[in-house]
Amino acid sequence: MKRNESFAEKGSTELTNSSSPHNPLTNHNGSERPPQSTKQRKKKKDRFLRADTTSFSSFRHDDPNSLPKAGSDDLRIEVAKGRGHLHIEISSFVRWLAEIKEVTRTYEMSVDIDVTWKASKADMECTDEEWREKDWKPSISPDLVVQNAYALKEDMLISCAHGGFFELRRESGMVFFRRRYTGEFFAPLDLRSFPFDIQELPLVIELSFLGTDVVRMMPPSKYDYTIWFNREFSVLSNFITNAVCSEYDNRSKFSRFKQSIYLERDWMAYLYRVILPVCIISGSSLLVFSLNPISEVEGRLGLGITLMLTLVAFEFTLAQDLPKDPTLSILDKYVKASFLFLVAVLMAVAFVGWRSHEEEDNVFLDNISDVDWAFFALMCVLWAALQVWLVAAGT
Repeated sequence: MKRNESFAEKGSTELTNSSSPHNPLTNHNGSERPPQSTKQRKKKKDRFLRADTTSFSSFRHDDPNSLPKAGSDDLRIEVAKGRGHLHIEISSFVRWLAEIKEVTRTYEMSVDIDVTWKASKADMECTDEEWREKDWKPSISPDLVVQNAYALKEDMLISCAHGGFFELRRESGMVFFRRRYTGEFFAPLDLRSFPFDIQELPLVIELSFLGTDVVRMMPPSKYDYTIWFNREFSVLSNFITNAVCSEYDNRSKFSRFKQSIYLERDWMAYLYRVILPVCIISGSSLLVFSLNPISEVEGRLGLGITLMLTLVAFEFTLAQDLPKDPTLSILDKYVKASFLFLVAVLMAVAFVGWRSHEEEDNVFLDNISDVDWAFFALMCVLWAALQVWLVAAGT
């Protein structure tokens, strides 16, 4: 479907499924799979979603080989002596995903961010007793800023057995810490395609103070994933997790890591609760043409007005459950078009009834059955076209 093809156009990582869901470090076979359709996901319900490091989107600086100028900052001097950039390896584990709020354009999530970088010379020279102290801190510690935070709680998690927040891994010469973000995050919700929409829930993290000429975010070199998400802990009953994607952008002044979770709305519930009743109400209006166009004009108009009032009452009842958005969605347009269709049926019935009571118009009375059938055929075509439009808009 076209909606699924849009993921590849964004340049982000595509969906891959773990062969061993109980071990997030299990090596994957390396093959890339596009986001699965609804039928495929029903056949095989994978527990985990992850973004593979083999296909992540990385935007680097225009001149990646340029060395920063040495200044008074110790970090700048140390990086200038090395490869030119300090690489900060970023990966995430989404703990749970909760409510999406259309009014504030936010969603609730709890995510753990793993941060790893090369230890400095001073860090490697410290003794085991020194770094195992709880208050030990490395000489270099990146400052992470969540750009799309709305209401955020930030916690440093204990990273090693001795209770410290930072772990010095002497074997690989790396420093590691884990930070947990829990709260509400802004999301660019687009409800124009509701209820056939796919929403992106982003998490945007930037490195502050030090620019991309010094520090750059990169995918982890030890693991084969950048994002790990357990879909069992997503309490969004109206959505199906379609894909998770990661993006590392080093083109701007500050390095940026973007995590995106794509959710596809489960439109089957709206099909039975909204679309099918509206379709039945509008289609029932065609029954007015079964009544006599001359002697039962009042019955025709009464049935049409009753169905119109029924649709208005049904729309008011649904207003509490539908997203509150100033833009018209596909479902809004369908309901409004169905209401206009009922108005068109009433106008056709009123026209036939009015002309049938004109005494001097004997020609019209002689052909009133043909005229009534012509209006009936036209209304059937309009009703069918409305349903075809809905199917086309949904796909």
